[in-house]
Amino acid sequence: MHIEYELRERDLEAFAGYQVRRSPNLRRQIRRMRLAYAIGFLLLIAGFLLTDGLHILIFALGAIGLLLFILAPQIYEIRLRRHFLNEFRNPANSLKYRYRKLELTPEGVEDTSDLVQASFKWSAVSRIDRAPSYGFIYITSNTAYVIPRDTVGPEAFDSFMDLATTYWKQAVA
Repeated sequence: MHIEYELRERDLEAFAGYQVRRSPNLRRQIRRMRLAYAIGFLLLIAGFLLTDGLHILIFALGAIGLLLFILAPQIYEIRLRRHFLNEFRNPANSLKYRYRKLELTPEGVEDTSDLVQASFKWSAVSRIDRAPSYGFIYITSNTAYVIPRDTVGPEAFDSFMDLATTYWKQAVA
């Protein structure tokens, strides 16, 4: 079975948001970033308590650190979206992200685009996820084929993702 589609900017934006919310590696990076902000915030409080001067400056820096701690996931998502969109809009990558044909075989996934032809065995697929509007076939923990439901069509999307999941589960069992 195969599907053909073109990726759009909004597809990559959706992938960035999905990654920030669901990727174990990115969640770990965000936790580390939050930990760094928390340590910095605690150091500022210690400095505030140990010094007599510059209370307003230390308080302001502490408030900024706390705000960054709270907003870390949103900041990370914005940065990831910007990265994907810059890649997508780069003329050198226009063929890389546009047209895509994915074919499922019992052996693996075959990817054909205007720029590349590649095959991945099911044992190389790290996971398959499905969201209401997208399917994701992960080749690495942070790299996936993004399959938009509305571009492919609901019936073809469901059949494709069901078959991909079946083949993948058989290969890793």
